[in-house]
Amino acid sequence: ASVVCALEALQETVTAAFRIARKAGVTTILNPAPPRPLGPELTAMTDVLVPNEHEAAELAGHDGHAGELAEELSRQLGIAGVVVTAGQQGAYVVANGARATRLPAPSVHAADTTGAGDAFVGALAVRLRDGVSLLESARFAVSAASVSVQRPGTMPAFPRLDEL
Repeated sequence: ASVVCALEALQETVTAAFRIARKAGVTTILNPAPPRPLGPELTAMTDVLVPNEHEAAELAGHDGHAGELAEELSRQLGIAGVVVTAGQQGAYVVANGARATRLPAPSVHAADTTGAGDAFVGALAVRLRDGVSLLESARFAVSAASVSVQRPGTMPAFPRLDEL
């Protein structure tokens, strides 16, 4: 199982949810949107951090290449799994202190990118829940987001498993 939270909720609420998840042995996934400084208790309980490249730059305090930002955030925050999404460039994955691996996105005609991040995080959580590695889960999530941007809307644009 996994618990996914974003920072639309109060950070204290996210921290409380992750505390409960940790006690239950559940994977915690944080989408730091909108970005804001993360408290040490929250980062200590985050298994996977999934910012987009703009959120990653804000968390790091400077602009930079998405892969380098993923590596820096993993080191700075002490989070073993960091996935920085980079739109049509795909995603950059850092797992357990390794160098960032780029997962390119397929070239598609984007009709609506509104829900791409949510499609990505949802697909990532599904695969992680199934025990798939972070790298392979992120590869699957890139595919899901790539399908979703080809359709208008958010939830109706999310692909079904049989479409991936």
